[in-house]
Amino acid sequence: MVQKQPKQIITAPVDIPCSIYECNQTVTLVADLMFVNGIPFLVTISRNITLLTVEYLTDMNDDTLRDGLISVVQYYHWRGMRVETAMVDGQFDSLQGTIGDVDLNIKAAAEHAPEIERAIRTIKELVRAHKSRLPYRKLPALLVIGLVLFSVFWINAFPHKNSVSSSISPRTIMTGWTLDFTKHRVWGIRSSLPQHTSS
Repeated sequence: MVQKQPKQIITAPVDIPCSIYECNQTVTLVADLMFVNGIPFLVTISRNITLLTVEYLTDMNDDTLRDGLISVVQYYHWRGMRVETAMVDGQFDSLQGTIGDVDLNIKAAAEHAPEIERAIRTIKELVRAHKSRLPYRKLPALLVIGLVLFSVFWINAFPHKNSVSSSISPRTIMTGWTLDFTKHRVWGIRSSLPQHTSS
């Protein structure tokens, strides 16, 4: 028998209030490095919008770090926003003046912004939670990278308490699209996500 054609999933862009973009034309990023099982990642979070991004780094060379930061800056530029300042620690000292017109505000380790440290802890907690549900004793690097990306995807899917909007997620603000249960449901995802009720 011929398999029945699945129903077409119709999605529509979400109307984002213009005030969100008008008040966030310039963006301040906070960036830091994260290691999961020895695998390096560049993690950034934007103030006000609170969008969390993660970039897998093949190595720790200056060129790789610069390319990772530039790709994040270009993502905001694509949405019509300009990254004015990136708050980083001494690991990024050699990149000063290489990220276009972005001002790298280099802080000492003790002065580093707390939101990026909290974000990194949250990512690692979610990765551990998802790992505990997998039937493997050891994870290859590719699966670890996938778990990190998966965790960040769902962190951005829910509104953040410090965001410019209490009802629109950072992902929706940046992409204009919301998630669809039929399209984005994943095996066991309902049991691993916090309960969310709309007001």
